[in-house]
Amino acid sequence: MRGLVQDLKVAYRQLVKNGLTTVASLATLALGIGASTAIFSVVEGVLLRPLPYPQPDQIVRVWRVNDSGRHGPSSDPNYKDWTQWSSRFQAWAQYRASTTSVSGGKEPVRTRVATVEADFFPIMGVEAALGRTFAGESLSTGSAPVAVVSQGFWRRMLEGNRDLSSLKLNISNTAYSIIGVMPPEFNFPQGSEIWIPRELLPVNNSRTSHNWYVIARLKEDSNLRQAQAEMEAIGRRQVEMYGDDTWLVDIDVVPLQEELVGDYRTRLWVLLGAVGILLLVGCFNIVNILLAQSSGRRRELAVRSALGAGRWKLARQFVTETLLLSIAGAALGVIAAHWGLQFLLSLEPGDLPRLEEIQLNLPVLAFASGLALLIGLLLGLLPVFQFRGANLASALQQGSRTYSGGPGRARARGALVVIQVAVTLVLLVGAGLLLRSFQQLISVEPGFDAEGGLVLYLSRAFPGDEAESRRLAQVNTELMERLGQIPGVEGVGGITGLPLSNFGNFADGLFLIDNEGITAREPYSRELVRRFEEAGNTGYGEFRVASDGYFQAMGIPLVRGRLFQPSDGPDAPHVAVISQSLAQSLPGSEPLGQRIQFGNMDGTMKLLTVVGIVGDVRDRSLEMEPRPTIYLNQRQRPRRTANFTILLDGDFDPSSVTAQARAIIQDIDPNLPVQFERLEAIFSSSLSGRRFSLILLGIFAASALLLAAVGIFGMMAFTVNERLKEIGIRMALGADPRRVHLRFIRQAALLTAIGIALGALAALGLARSVESMLHQVSARDPLTFAAAAPLILVVALAACYIPARRAVRVDPLQTLREE
Repeated sequence: MRGLVQDLKVAYRQLVKNGLTTVASLATLALGIGASTAIFSVVEGVLLRPLPYPQPDQIVRVWRVNDSGRHGPSSDPNYKDWTQWSSRFQAWAQYRASTTSVSGGKEPVRTRVATVEADFFPIMGVEAALGRTFAGESLSTGSAPVAVVSQGFWRRMLEGNRDLSSLKLNISNTAYSIIGVMPPEFNFPQGSEIWIPRELLPVNNSRTSHNWYVIARLKEDSNLRQAQAEMEAIGRRQVEMYGDDTWLVDIDVVPLQEELVGDYRTRLWVLLGAVGILLLVGCFNIVNILLAQSSGRRRELAVRSALGAGRWKLARQFVTETLLLSIAGAALGVIAAHWGLQFLLSLEPGDLPRLEEIQLNLPVLAFASGLALLIGLLLGLLPVFQFRGANLASALQQGSRTYSGGPGRARARGALVVIQVAVTLVLLVGAGLLLRSFQQLISVEPGFDAEGGLVLYLSRAFPGDEAESRRLAQVNTELMERLGQIPGVEGVGGITGLPLSNFGNFADGLFLIDNEGITAREPYSRELVRRFEEAGNTGYGEFRVASDGYFQAMGIPLVRGRLFQPSDGPDAPHVAVISQSLAQSLPGSEPLGQRIQFGNMDGTMKLLTVVGIVGDVRDRSLEMEPRPTIYLNQRQRPRRTANFTILLDGDFDPSSVTAQARAIIQDIDPNLPVQFERLEAIFSSSLSGRRFSLILLGIFAASALLLAAVGIFGMMAFTVNERLKEIGIRMALGADPRRVHLRFIRQAALLTAIGIALGALAALGLARSVESMLHQVSARDPLTFAAAAPLILVVALAACYIPARRAVRVDPLQTLREE
């Protein structure tokens, strides 16, 4: 123990003596361990950790695939065929979720309500934490409405009341009795807080009404491949029996976990690869620093050996030093991992799934820390086994700066620098590609003015008949008129689906071009639709319901014709405004005046006359091309405006307007909750996923560049230090200082150039891994490669400038005296 304490004291003094090297090594270890652990914690929580349900690999989503290859929900008749004809599934359930107003709790709120079949809970393998679910109950249209709530909603809005029999909620003008509270970890569909039975709603016998998502659990003796083959056969059978009525060309079975992860899978794997590269750069950096440092301690080893120190004692001393360094670095890495994970979550990574399940991954932290300790152990033993026998004996006869470790040792340090530069270039290219892609994306014209504006989200009960629909239109009109009177508000408009937002009714579907008024005389049927399809008089477009002032408030330009106006009342001929891309797809030379039948979207079969054409809008995503869109007047077609978004435009103080708008809404309907958001925040949120990847990869690339610079600086500093006697002799014999300076610069430049060449080849090979994350930028973009290479070259030359400068300032006489 006395020997161990003595070794620790000597190790501590040695680390303090080499303060710059110690700080660089500690920072490298902390950065590598912290970053790798934080990123892998996210990857493990989102991608690798099984879903918190029994046998989660047996839970699948079943999708209808249309003729364009897009996944979509199913209709009731198609779903019924699936459940009756399949044999590979033990249970099926329909579900869907939407945001709506709920009262009956502590206060009215807007929250996400999921409508699910009774078998939904057995499929997920969950039971209520308090009370029961409606699994196994005999439910049908007309049954007593019951609901299950989330743990969070129960505690927050129902104040944790355990007497569930006394709790009722009003959802869409229907009173629901609370019968159960779910466990805190249950969160599907994502963000849902209330679950109500689908069986309470009537069955829609139309095969073209695709309103329900489908979830199922495989039988224990079935696998995904077998289920997929069976459903493909069922899809072909449906097409043979019902033709185009099915509106499907295939059926796809997807594991639920894969479905939840979505587009984030590629991004997270790329980030994990990037942080792995950063950890690799850090390890090479430490190895290079300690190898270079150990060459300067050859004389120390020789002296201690001559004084009787055995190899074990020497090894113990060096191992103690490196392990002390590694343990300190690992401790800092734990702190960095905690802070790094908090930083990642603070970036608000968009719709990153399973966010609540992400926590610091202790096994990975232990692995990274263990790796640091292993590196410390090996590097501690290296000097002892490298300098032995005759080498140590000759060290006492040579000057302290005459030994450079030999050509093999110098080549090893140079190789490490080359590898550092190469992998750093890979990270720089990846970050550069994401940056170029992000620049391309934010330069995309969304088709509306994304600056300013206050957004109000409203959720109300779906109108049951024509009278309720008209009352809803009147309330919308009165509300917008009163909001327009708030000082500073210059424009007011509403729509069922605000561009780039996650709230609203983003419906799309088939419409008919009916200039002859056929649909006004014949009932709407699949046979009628087929006749229009054969004549080429159909189209597919987005369905939006908007108010009079919507286009002006959003800054969407009028291209031709007119916009909605007050005279377009419920009893006037129904009119439509269409987007420019849809106008170009209509047959004939003049879109204005053409008549469209879009009644399959809201049940109102009155024809729409096109009165105006407006600019295209990217409402789903900035990355997607504008989709053809038909805008209907909310005064005439209000049925889908139960979920309505209102925009206030103007130069005003948001906090003041928010308070006044809330007071107006409460005056009209005290039980109507409202949510406010800035339009800029919606626009920014639509880019959050890409921003998340860009920031992290940029940080990793900058860190790797810094570590590479430190590695080059360390290598050149020790090279100069070891060759001081040689440099002094050269200078004493009249060597040109500039030639000596350039000699070291050329050495660093050569190593960097080799690293850049190898890194460019590696980056080209790995380019495909980020291809799906790019927008209008090639994964082999020459501009990015051309920018990354000079950057790392400049940094490398700057890193070697100071050591090289020191070489030309050597005093030959002083150097020779020291030797």
